[in-house]
Amino acid sequence: MTTAELLLAPTAGEHDRPPLCVRRGPAGHFRLSYVTEHPGDRDLRDVLWDRTAPDGQRQPMLYLTCALCEMPVRPVRSSRRPRLGTGTLFLVPDGVDTSQPVRTVLPPVCLAHAPVAVREAAALQHGYTALLVTRHRLHGIIGTPYRWAGHRVQQDQPTDVPVPYGTYDARWTIAQLLVRELTKYAVVDLNDRADLTEAR
Repeated sequence: MTTAELLLAPTAGEHDRPPLCVRRGPAGHFRLSYVTEHPGDRDLRDVLWDRTAPDGQRQPMLYLTCALCEMPVRPVRSSRRPRLGTGTLFLVPDGVDTSQPVRTVLPPVCLAHAPVAVREAAALQHGYTALLVTRHRLHGIIGTPYRWAGHRVQQDQPTDVPVPYGTYDARWTIAQLLVRELTKYAVVDLNDRADLTEAR
């Protein structure tokens, strides 16, 4: 292929999505694109986003605002473990392996709003683990993968496996959820009222 842009036929069942094509990105690699891209269609890591993806997940995860009040989350500290320093409160579904870095699509919450999140968040209805996180980073996205199949873009089976930024697969995925990796944290008890306090 020698052209810088290939307009490809839509895949059956995808007529409600803006037409897709393949274009070269700034680094010279071919990548999935909308035929007509708008500001905000791509994030700062050059990944294409689904225009119907809710800002209620992407923006709080990107800017670390509370999932409930939409204000910047206030730092939290543990009086029982002062060596942890201040951190950010994340709630993850019960059963997540906390012996290694945790990847999550759930935005952080303010300490004051954590009980409401526990009651109302669908992802936490079967239990939760509260993490006081002192180190984290943007990891990647979860979305709909595509591949270049001859003269058309073909959708692959959706998956909930995070796609890391900077990879080949990230260039061929329409993102729907932003993933943050929690690399340094401690499990805390929200019910221990004498422990967790907002840092001033």
